[in-house]
Amino acid sequence: MKKFAYSLVICLVILSLFPGGIFAEDQLKIKVGPSLGPGQKAWIQSDGTLSSDQESYGQGVQVSNNQGSGEINGRQVQYLKTSGSYISYNKTKYRSYLTFVPEGSRLHIVNVISLDDYIRGVLPREMSTGVPLEALKAQAVASRGFALSNKNKFIKRGYNLDDTTSSQVYSGLSVEAKDTNRAVDETRGEIPYYKGNVASTIFHATSGGYTIAAKDVWGGNNLPYLEAIKDPYSERTRNATWEYKISWDTMKKRMESSYPGLGNFQSLKIQRRNENRRVMEMEVIFQKGSKIISGEDFRRLFGTTKIKSTWFFLDQGGSGSTSFTVMTKDGPKEVTQLTTVDQKVLKEAQVIRKDNQIETISSSFQVSQGKDFLVKGRGYGHGVGMSQYGAMEMAKKGKNYREILQYYYPQVTIGR
Repeated sequence: MKKFAYSLVICLVILSLFPGGIFAEDQLKIKVGPSLGPGQKAWIQSDGTLSSDQESYGQGVQVSNNQGSGEINGRQVQYLKTSGSYISYNKTKYRSYLTFVPEGSRLHIVNVISLDDYIRGVLPREMSTGVPLEALKAQAVASRGFALSNKNKFIKRGYNLDDTTSSQVYSGLSVEAKDTNRAVDETRGEIPYYKGNVASTIFHATSGGYTIAAKDVWGGNNLPYLEAIKDPYSERTRNATWEYKISWDTMKKRMESSYPGLGNFQSLKIQRRNENRRVMEMEVIFQKGSKIISGEDFRRLFGTTKIKSTWFFLDQGGSGSTSFTVMTKDGPKEVTQLTTVDQKVLKEAQVIRKDNQIETISSSFQVSQGKDFLVKGRGYGHGVGMSQYGAMEMAKKGKNYREILQYYYPQVTIGR
């Protein structure tokens, strides 16, 4: 019994060295701000007294990276906590405390935070304040599911998630607001599940009218709750439609530098679309050969904030020409304008439809040399899962957060 009591005391002493119960199951380690290279320094501030182990430093202290080790005044430290309400790094305030995680010679600044406090710092960045409460609540639950299903994304680097779009945009206490915190509180502990496992509730800005299946974007196995669905709530939202102009010279330079060794750029063709018209394959034709790229590859070449989605068409001011192949009862049939399909082709033959949408087999675009390109598209983001603007529209129409989640993630249940 004495031996057990002695061991218990030792455990309690060890636990006391780490603030906030570092071993709690619901805590996440979020890499925040820029990492420090060898010899670089960071200024950490607070509205209270900063401390590490048994040493106090006042309201501001400089942390140095000594070959992957965090040091204050030449002494190695593993974390900093505060007696106040926040701890600040890189002009951003955070709840809880910061720890220093080495990776080779670099030092990561990591915020150790509870799941719901993490969501408090995510929600205002992923869905701005001032939108309907039910949409914010849907986003809070979806963000929890995304965080928990991706919590091992960077585990080999010593943390769970980062504060960028690679995970979810996170800005800590600095961006917290009354209505977003209310959404977190009113859905406290609610997690999306699919067949007993946490669902990966992926989301995007707006689908433009039709979401896309996860497997069509990233491959892998089919997920029934991340299938393509018709999304009328996103048809007239912000960024539901967009245009981006690319000069011939810019297209030529970008293609030739991205795919060297194939000679001069000659032409560009959209080769294949999925059933909801998103570009799956494009052929870039050069003087010495060609290169097959995906619609997502094309987005990354010119910037995903410029080419906002893979649901796009190419135009050269009437100089180029687009053709589409649709499946009819008599077999494949080519049309020159997608807008004429309903008006013309349906009068001539029965077009096979999927979920009341025209099934486009393929399309191609013939380039006119030297002419600038106008990319016309719909939607913003990868198009998988919940449309954030669509969720706002549903909330405006009186739908509650559970109805919104059920619509965009069919077969998902909400548990605690």
